Amino acid sequence: MKHLVIANWKMNPVSTEDAIRLAKEEDMRDVIIAPPSFHMPSVRAVIKRGALCAQDIDPIDALSGPYTGAISPLLFKKMGVRYAIIGHSERRAHLGETDDSIAKKVHTALTAGIIPVLCVGETSEVRAGGYMNARDFVLRQIERDLDLVRGGVGKLIIAYEPVWAISTNNNDGGVIDDSESAGEMIQNIKAFLAESMKLWAQYKIVGLYGGSVGVNNIGMFLKERSIDGFLVGGASLRAKEFKKIVEIIHS
Repeated sequence: MKHLVIANWKMNPVSTEDAIRLAKEEDMRDVIIAPPSFHMPSVRAVIKRGALCAQDIDPIDALSGPYTGAISPLLFKKMGVRYAIIGHSERRAHLGETDDSIAKKVHTALTAGIIPVLCVGETSEVRAGGYMNARDFVLRQIERDLDLVRGGVGKLIIAYEPVWAISTNNNDGGVIDDSESAGEMIQNIKAFLAESMKLWAQYKIVGLYGGSVGVNNIGMFLKERSIDGFLVGGASLRAKEFKKIVEIIHS
């Protein structure tokens, strides 16, 4: 299968003009763009080859209703959104998201026909206990986050993002995950979903890596056959660098 690349812009850029410019530059085959919700209509209007992704979805377990401030997943669908990032480590750490609320988000997304991009990953404290400890932690996250998924056929995207390896490309003191460890974790995730949890056996499982990736290290991650794509944060705001990453992936 072709590798998917998700450009997670987070809270950037501020201006619609910059969002349109960035979207035009990053509109490529097998690229999924996740802009701030405010920019969704503008980005949708200019992309021709890529796809749209929401950065989050509300855990109200409803497609419409009296929920002030919430964005209905049906509105996202109307805007052409096909994917939604759910459970990103930043939201877990800074916005108090729990596995319970994340499970509701996954269920709501699937109900609305939106493909969830479920983010899971261990902290440095968990990883300090060894790889097996980290693996068990990640698999427990997945089990809880998919608790409301009951049967059906569809696609689940799991983005493994070791928290200790995020945003390290611009941090000389940071630690970058090695490709073999990342590939092994994603392989374990796929095996767990396919074999241990029969409730999800009918879903096509796509495994992305969401630690820090850039032009200098993307090649080593591509060697891991279990990795089906990448969730890219900071580098996706630098169009030239991001395009180079995509070119390496598709070469």
